[in-house]
Amino acid sequence: MKSPYTTKELDDLIGACVEYTDQHEPYFYTGNICGRTGVSVDTDVVKRMMDWAAETDRGVLEFSGFGKDNISYFRLGRDARQVMKDGGFEKYLRRRTAIERLELVKSWSPMCIALLALFVSVLAWQAPKGSSNRIDDIAAQLHELQIRQDQTKSTVATLQAGLDTVVSQLRKTRTDRR
Repeated sequence: MKSPYTTKELDDLIGACVEYTDQHEPYFYTGNICGRTGVSVDTDVVKRMMDWAAETDRGVLEFSGFGKDNISYFRLGRDARQVMKDGGFEKYLRRRTAIERLELVKSWSPMCIALLALFVSVLAWQAPKGSSNRIDDIAAQLHELQIRQDQTKSTVATLQAGLDTVVSQLRKTRTDRR
């Protein structure tokens, strides 16, 4: 997962939001957070960071709506304190990236398997016609390819089952933290 901000900037932002919430009230706006413990004093920059964090994961920061004079209010998400306790945004972004990659592999693996099977089928169909010895050789090669295809299918099925297990464990740990 790509972030337009450094992990230190995001850690400082969420840390300041946690600090403000602990000392004051649960709802805050950009002006409440600017200038606190390493957070920029530029309200536009802080507003963009808060908007990005709220759009990325409502579990970290939630947009609460507009208040007086069209000011955007936010509040901490249910996972914000846990993200800060577990190592901050560096670990959080690393974990989210791993989950996204596993889901990408999981969604593309059936397509790759189908293309591989199609390729093997085309090669088998394109085998040249010839004498009976040549046909016997090609039949033997085709048999070997079919055995390898079965081995590949079983390996892919094993990998798919492993990926399913890892993804379900990651989702379970995520829901357990909530």
